Parts: sequence; structure tokens; C-alpha cells
Amino acid sequence: MKQSKKSYNAIATIYDDIMSTVDYEGWADYVEDLASLHSCSYNSILDLACGTGSSTIPFAKRGIPATGIDLSAVMIKIARDKTEKEKLNNLRFLEQDLCQLELAEKYDLAVLFQDGLNYLIGTEKLFSAFRNIHQVINPEGLFIFDLTRLKLRPHSTPGRKEIVEDDRFTLFWESNYDHHNHIWSISLTIYCLVENGLYERYYEEHQEQDYSPELISKLLKKTGFTLLGLYPSFSLKPVKADLESEVKLTFVARRI
Repeated sequence: MKQSKKSYNAIATIYDDIMSTVDYEGWADYVEDLASLHSCSYNSILDLACGTGSSTIPFAKRGIPATGIDLSAVMIKIARDKTEKEKLNNLRFLEQDLCQLELAEKYDLAVLFQDGLNYLIGTEKLFSAFRNIHQVINPEGLFIFDLTRLKLRPHSTPGRKEIVEDDRFTLFWESNYDHHNHIWSISLTIYCLVENGLYERYYEEHQEQDYSPELISKLLKKTGFTLLGLYPSFSLKPVKADLESEVKLTFVARRI
């Protein structure tokens, strides 16, 4: 039994299996609909916290030059391997931190999905990310992202445990929600099949933070964005007055 504690090594290799039910083409369609709704045409796109690139590739296949950014070197390697396999020459992936984002180019549209925002722990990091994202979007360009309201997830049982099994791996996870600090934490133990019945064991710790839509709106304005719309994810109808009933929200902001 080999053992490793390197963050993202294991979750990256099985990430696409875990996320196999996500409709990435549907997300791309939704982005196109939101951009059209707000009269934005775009010729370039920046996919932030892109993971293994599955959220970026649909745009490149539609002929839009795309760049994917992720903190994990392992995720980026997998994304680049996909790019070579798909033979896409209008797509690239870079290993970067949202809080230290530095790009020479600017983009017409930036997107950030799949809890990427929630992974930023603390208002200071959130502010830094928004400020940096503002700098890499063209004037009048859009920033479209989702926000998961973690406090609305079921947290009735502290130390909730689950298991996911596949031919190539077994995943054990234990999750907790800190109601005082609004942080959801998850401890992962992953057994990945290497070869000849040999498994490698990984440990990973992940945290996500719940943020209020009011705070997000305030930080957007402070960093130079105008909030154009707030929607229940996958809807084109603006969210109702009761924001507390929506588990996942999608924000559309314009760089000014």
C-alpha cells in the first residue's frame, strides 16, 4: 500500500469520474444565453478554477479562444492532455492562483463555476480575486460565476460520512459544517488502483465557505463591477426576493 498526502493528486485523477453527471455543454449553453440576455458578444473567454478543463473545452469547440486557469498542477496536466487528444489549437491551460492572477491578455468574458468561489476562504481572498479578475477583463466585458449557499445543504448530522466506489478507486469522505464561521469542511481518504492490485492511499482536506449574496454584491461594486443580474442557476429569470431559498445562484457582472 503506497501512501500520499499531496493535495489534489488523487482528487484530480478521479475528478472526472466524480463529476461525470455534470452537463458541461449545458453550462456553456447557459453562459451563452446569459451573455445574449445582457447584450454581450465575446471573442475570448477565461475559465477560472477550470479543474481538468471539462468546463473550458465546450467553448473552444465552439470556436472561441479560451484559457483555463487552475491552482492544481495535476488538474492542469490532465486538462492539457485533453487538449492534445481533442486537437484544439485555440485553447490553453495555466497554473495560477486566483488571488495572485497575472495574465498579459485581457478577455471579453470570464467564468467561474463548480464552487470555485466558495473555495476562497476569507473576505480578503475574495476581494483579491475579484480585483485581479477585474484587471484581466476587457472594459464592458462580463464576469459570470456561481455561488453555492453551503448553509442550505443538509447538515443535520455532524461528521456525516459517505462512500463512493468505482472499479478504479474507493472514496471515503466525512463532512462537517461550522455554523459559526460558515465553513463546510470535508476529509477525504482515497484508495486509487495503481497496478497489479496495488492501491495508493491519499488524504485530502477541503474547505468551502458560505458567502451572502449581499457581501458578493458589495465586493463586486468595490472592485469595479456592476451587477447586472442574479439568477437561480440555469434560470434566465431573476431571483425572487427570498434569496435564502436558493442553494445555488449565478451572478452576471460587467467590468466598468
